[in-house]
Amino acid sequence: MSADLTKERRSELIAAFRRQTDFCQARDAAFTASVLAASGDLLEDNYAPFWSLIEGYEGDPHKGALALRIAGALHALVLQERAGALEQLYSKPETIPDPATLQKAIRPLIENERKTFEAYVASAPQTNEINRAGALLFGFSEIAKQTTQPINLYEVGASAGMLLCWDQFHYDFGAFKWGAGDTTIRTAIKGDLSAKLKSEISVAERQGCDLNPLDIADPDTLLRMRSFIWPEDIGRRALFDRSAWAVIAINPQLDKMDALSWVRSKLRSRPKDGASVFYHSVFAPYLSNDDLAAFENMIVSAGQSATPDTPLAWLKFEPEVIDGSFEFFLDLQIWPSGESRRLLRAHPHGLWVEPLSGF
Repeated sequence: MSADLTKERRSELIAAFRRQTDFCQARDAAFTASVLAASGDLLEDNYAPFWSLIEGYEGDPHKGALALRIAGALHALVLQERAGALEQLYSKPETIPDPATLQKAIRPLIENERKTFEAYVASAPQTNEINRAGALLFGFSEIAKQTTQPINLYEVGASAGMLLCWDQFHYDFGAFKWGAGDTTIRTAIKGDLSAKLKSEISVAERQGCDLNPLDIADPDTLLRMRSFIWPEDIGRRALFDRSAWAVIAINPQLDKMDALSWVRSKLRSRPKDGASVFYHSVFAPYLSNDDLAAFENMIVSAGQSATPDTPLAWLKFEPEVIDGSFEFFLDLQIWPSGESRRLLRAHPHGLWVEPLSGF
């Protein structure tokens, strides 16, 4: 560990691993939680190769998901059969290994697979949680009902564009279903939402941006995307694999661009017909407070010029800290009325949704 690393920064880095461990544990990802706990223990024990790997990370380690970057690197090595003893542990994610066994398996990888870890630390996780479409769908439906027009999709932080293709999937909500695609999104409903979905939603165009747009047809990119899916979540991985083919077939337009510049450009050039929908999911934590404020002001300001013939909608699925823990909500604002509503509370990966009083 570098002498330049302050005690406060050291504590901050360790705390990021502890908080992510608790988050995974609370979201039924006990195996991933155990991997992160063992990683945090290595830091607590002043394991020098690990410290030298992360001490140069300059961002907020919690908002930047530093712990998940390390978890993704470990999982990638397992998927490539380059992880030695760790592979046997990952093959049975329903069994939680003891910390000492995990640490023993992780140490040689940190020492010998430096380039892999450096690449993961340098780039934010892009999880492409396709099941979040099970929550977003209700927002798109509400937009279609209120505007009665085809919708033009603009996804901010689109990654590989998987959530730009939400209308191509079949949705199973238990008591009711929607859509006719080959890929099925399964989302449990806590409450009654059976009357909330418009039977047909017309999409006129779809575009997205990302600082690092991913080409899902590239094998190396596909490996990275799969590595961020928790190993114990077999169903989530199977859904990703199935939906990947649908996205490859549609091949949505993805621009390599920062969010503020891209949104500013698209707001100015949005079509003169149809509803323009700007949306994002778990994107806000990656912006600075100043950039987030500028982003929000840009959309709200553009909303002032919206008309009934050129409506503008802002749909967001983002986390909030409630009583010390993250909760995830679906919020919708539509202009020209400017009405803002909180529609749903949901599982971070869209496994369940719960209607709120505003819906």
